[in-house]
Amino acid sequence: MKLNTAAIRYWVNLTLGRSQPANDSHRRYARLLQSALTALAGRGVAIIVSIIAVPLTVGYLGVERYGVWIAISTFLVWLTVADLGLGNGLVNALSEAYGQDRPELAQHYVATTFWMLVVVALALAGLMVLAWPWLKWTAWLNVQSPQARAEVAPAVATAMAIFLLNFPLSVVTRILMAYQEGMLANYWAAAGNIISLMGILIVTQMQGGLPWLVVGFSGAQLLVTAVSAIWLFGRHKPWLRPSPSAFDRQHWRRLFQTGVDFFFLQIVTLILFQSDNLVIAHFLGPEHVTGYSIVYRLFSYISMVQSLLLGPLWPAYGEAATRNDWAWIVKALRRSLGVSMVCFALLVVGLAVIAQPLIAFWMGGKIAVSDTLVWLVAVWTIMSIWGNNFAFIQNGLGHIRIQTIVGICMAILNLALSIVWIQRIGVLGVISATIVAYGLTSFWTAPTDTFFVLRDRLNKGSRQSALR
Repeated sequence: MKLNTAAIRYWVNLTLGRSQPANDSHRRYARLLQSALTALAGRGVAIIVSIIAVPLTVGYLGVERYGVWIAISTFLVWLTVADLGLGNGLVNALSEAYGQDRPELAQHYVATTFWMLVVVALALAGLMVLAWPWLKWTAWLNVQSPQARAEVAPAVATAMAIFLLNFPLSVVTRILMAYQEGMLANYWAAAGNIISLMGILIVTQMQGGLPWLVVGFSGAQLLVTAVSAIWLFGRHKPWLRPSPSAFDRQHWRRLFQTGVDFFFLQIVTLILFQSDNLVIAHFLGPEHVTGYSIVYRLFSYISMVQSLLLGPLWPAYGEAATRNDWAWIVKALRRSLGVSMVCFALLVVGLAVIAQPLIAFWMGGKIAVSDTLVWLVAVWTIMSIWGNNFAFIQNGLGHIRIQTIVGICMAILNLALSIVWIQRIGVLGVISATIVAYGLTSFWTAPTDTFFVLRDRLNKGSRQSALR
């Protein structure tokens, strides 16, 4: 009993930062526990904010204008691929530098990534200015009401400007991920959600319209991100400050080589997760986006919590691989699969059972959705929860080439089926296409590929140990 009490006290103190880890394995698990606890708190804040903000904005904007806002948000998510995979490449590069205890190399990686993202943001701004006269947003988003038609272009322009200002600052979250400090990233995310809710409340009270709602929500996020960057480079990790003199073309090649695979993988992920709203808006109109996005958002809370809790495994896998700690990697993967498929999958099923009355209460009876849509989204959520486990480990090991190739095939199939089926069975067609495309491809290839990779690495490690 004393041993158990001592062990519990040790892990509590370790998680709270009151004691030092006994080894690298304990350090990684302590960071994961810290990230998990703060992720739960942070996601709790985000869920509360969303519970308040969604019915507030739906009631304020109406079904069509809310659908336009969702479509604009989806469009901006698509623009994140413009980082050419450098953000994800930075996570892997910093994880390696951290594992090698080379802070000077880490600064070169950070500075190179930051200034490349500045260049990309300026290029995107120039392209948008040149192309703006030919971009017919009202036609592309199938907007009908006069008020929505008048607001859509200014709202897109405002959202685009805020997005581009925030683009290079995305390195802040990547740095905290790479150093396994998800706890700190969760604090900043929670602050951003709270400030964004305040912005929404102010705009809705002042009847500011859709463009000002974009300012209130996205502008608040930009403000928090800018403050976090000042804190990170000014106080927390000043040696990582992205000085222009630390930019290095040689390191850019290293980042780009890793980033290219992530770049294509990002496109695949966006087609799989973010194309639905745009397809629905174009073929059926933005008013049909609202009901679909609400169901999707409701279930996404569970998968987001999983990502927040288990996402820190990504850099931990990379650092452990650098140190050849393959036994820890296998054990961590088994535990993440157990937690995911027992806890999170059961939560999805339970949510599906109560989804209809919950949505009716949440939306005040203004939005109606079908039981079929609810259960299809539930099935897809369980499938994505399964796949996330293998995405984390493959990303952490930098083994994503096969994942990308399979993903491209999946994305093409998903988009093609979505376009065909939405015209035949409506909104149900897009989620059905996602389930079928994923089930035929990544659902089984990702775990198979991961198994062979780990088997080869463990066998190689055993042979090296025998030679010693």
